Amino acid sequence: MDGVDDRYAEFRSVIGYCTPNSEPKVFLERVEGQIAFEERGNLGFAFDPIFLIEEEGKTFGELTTEEKNQYSHRRNSLEKFINWYADQDDE
Repeated sequence: MDGVDDRYAEFRSVIGYCTPNSEPKVFLERVEGQIAFEERGNLGFAFDPIFLIEEEGKTFGELTTEEKNQYSHRRNSLEKFINWYADQDDE
């Protein structure tokens, strides 16, 4: 990515739910960031050392599990689904 100015990146998590004779429900969440210019940190896995969270000024590879969980696209999409599903009991 030498010479690339637009380093925008995002992780996405999608949970889909469908029952017979109904339209599927989709619960999408994302975490936005940048691709760092160099690997930083040795925490996490895969792309964590190059995925930069600008507001933290750190890559996922530099964040503790607790810090990283604040940005969890997986947790957020799951919470969306759980909240929606719980509301189905009220209907």
